[in-house]
Amino acid sequence: MSQNISKLSLESLLSYSGLAVPMSMLLLPVIIYLPPFYAENLGLSLSAVGGTFFLARLWDGISDPVIGSLSDRLNSRWGRRKPWIAVGAPLLMVATYFLCVPTQTADDFYLLFWLVAFYLAWTMVQIPFQSWGAELTPDYHERNRLVGFREGGFMLGILLAVGVPMIFLPPEPDLRNILQIFTAVVLILIPITVVIALKNVPDVSSSKGEYLKLRAVPRTLVRNRPFLRVMSAYFIYQVGSAAWDALVVFTVTRYMGLSGGLFLSLVLFQYLAAIICIPLAVRLANKIGKHRAICVGILIRPLAFGLIVLVSPEGYLYAALSFALLGVAGAPMLVLPTSIVADVIDYDTLKTGKRQTGTYMSLFNLGTKLALALGVGIALPLVDLAGFDPTGENTASAMSALIIVGCGMPVLLALVSLTLLWNFSITEKKHDIIRRWLSRAAARKSTLETYKKAE
Repeated sequence: MSQNISKLSLESLLSYSGLAVPMSMLLLPVIIYLPPFYAENLGLSLSAVGGTFFLARLWDGISDPVIGSLSDRLNSRWGRRKPWIAVGAPLLMVATYFLCVPTQTADDFYLLFWLVAFYLAWTMVQIPFQSWGAELTPDYHERNRLVGFREGGFMLGILLAVGVPMIFLPPEPDLRNILQIFTAVVLILIPITVVIALKNVPDVSSSKGEYLKLRAVPRTLVRNRPFLRVMSAYFIYQVGSAAWDALVVFTVTRYMGLSGGLFLSLVLFQYLAAIICIPLAVRLANKIGKHRAICVGILIRPLAFGLIVLVSPEGYLYAALSFALLGVAGAPMLVLPTSIVADVIDYDTLKTGKRQTGTYMSLFNLGTKLALALGVGIALPLVDLAGFDPTGENTASAMSALIIVGCGMPVLLALVSLTLLWNFSITEKKHDIIRRWLSRAAARKSTLETYKKAE
């Protein structure tokens, strides 16, 4: 670890990462439960659901750089990040309730309206939350530690989203029951974790920050090649992941022939494995580099999906093993990309003299959300066109389409992202050089300001 960099306190790490628990709990239903719920329980077509999620995600992506830029501009006594979280959290609670506990007459417009409201409120919390974390420490390894705690909270939230319905619901719960119990828990956790984070974690960005004008975004992307490279790799990977997430319920219940109750346990195995492997992913990143650690996880991914394809009807043990391997493979990708982005922001600061954390985090989230939109927008209509019926019997060709889109697409796209990441330029050694230059520039600026005050 670099010299003169103090470690973040355990209280700060836990208070900051606690907010990741309810934020991650919100991801599971929106990504995995809501598409099949609105198709099976409320009768919307797969193409309509896929198109609605695609449009909502496009809106979500558009709002990201706007919120990021506004967050960077804010100048308040509470800092740049905390006010956004304080305002966005209540809005997020309202949108979550109406989205996850809809009336039986909810239609496409209802889904689109509350998805748009949900994603706007989510962005108001998530972008400042990530930017806040990137600014808490400038150190390469300490950022890994911070992100490890945050993603540990993220994984704990996923476990709660899966485990709470298993504890309080009957063995064969339907999606409506799952969403209702989940909503009750998350509406309790959001205000508690927000208050703890705002109270115990410093906002070191108390002064007004630099920001990009939106028309300057394309030029910034072209000039910052490392950021463009890591964002492209993550985008491609997430398109495949979104396709799998949109179809995983159907894959388990229709292809594997397992019940909805067993599906919850499979997801639990996946995220338990990921939580166990997060510290290992951080250690591996410290040893071989963040980008290479992600590549190791990607290489495990084909094995996991291969096992899923080979699972015979009601072959639960093999299914559990395949989902656990998905957790192992995904752990580095969960923990490390935002840590890499923080390093890339340092590179941009060195080149431009401006600290544009919120804007860069929003651009990264924009890419992520567009990828999720594209994955769902492609996967659901494709299997719909192939004749897949989420409520009835399916032909062999429809089931083949389900597996090709849901399992083949994630593997292929993950391998493409590996080729972009393998020789990523900002290694630990290069980042240490960047930090030294930034420290010298900061020292010169401080000396100059002191000299001017003395005149």
